[in-house]
Amino acid sequence: MKVLNIAKVTSVPTGFLANTQYFIPVPGEPNLVDVYVSDNTGGTARHIITKAEINTMINTAVAGLTGGAVVVADITARNALAPTKVTMAYVLNATGDSTVTSGAATYLYNPANSTWSKISEAESLDVIVQYANIQGKPNVTNTAIETAVANSHTHTNKAILDSLTTVGSALYYQNEPVNGNIISEQW
Repeated sequence: MKVLNIAKVTSVPTGFLANTQYFIPVPGEPNLVDVYVSDNTGGTARHIITKAEINTMINTAVAGLTGGAVVVADITARNALAPTKVTMAYVLNATGDSTVTSGAATYLYNPANSTWSKISEAESLDVIVQYANIQGKPNVTNTAIETAVANSHTHTNKAILDSLTTVGSALYYQNEPVNGNIISEQW
């Protein structure tokens, strides 16, 4: 029969006892403990990864993905950067870019072709939409749409329709009641 020992200690021991589970308080984290478990001989021990180790792994992975983000004063300072990874730069005064009238802009650096692309602008993003490029639009011209809007309430019997009114649930034409006759009741 094997016995599993449990030890509450204040730090990782320099040597482990065989078949022992160690609980060690995590410095600065009063509600967390680090857990180590030794093998049958006490020669090696494994431990459950800690919050700090998880955070370090996440930060290392994220740092490896991009060059991060930087804030620079102007386009000259952005151009002086020498990024080797995808990098975002927030330029406080981007008026050195001919497409920026005033204020700041955000740029993304692409190391594959060594270029900066504007992705947003504090003033506005330069977007020009051409009717011809709209997907799913009606198969009509701009002129046809403008004519339809202008004539949206124009038709040959408009004067007659404009003379129709209602009083309560009764229909009137030129202020006279419209009377109806039932010509058949065959249901």
